[in-house]
Amino acid sequence: MIALENHLPRLRVPWVPIGRWPTPLTALDLREKKLGPTHPDTLATAYSLALDLASQNRKAEARPDAKRAAEGARKNPNDPNSEMYFRFWEDLSQE
Repeated sequence: MIALENHLPRLRVPWVPIGRWPTPLTALDLREKKLGPTHPDTLATAYSLALDLASQNRKAEARPDAKRAAEGARKNPNDPNSEMYFRFWEDLSQE
């Protein structure tokens, strides 16, 4: 049996062991961990991910990230994109 730990340093995606198998962290997870959930870069990443999923007609998968961006923007009203995040979340919620 191959020890997975021996191969992890060669991977380009950060991995965190969860349970028995390692799970890749997404860019959104990493930004939220490093910058915080209401940082404008974190919100922009959540919005971008949701927008990308919605453009692929994967709206059910897009809703959690759109909601994450909208709720984060509510806590950070100085973000210039807050209104856009709210409108996108409302549009997705109505479908």
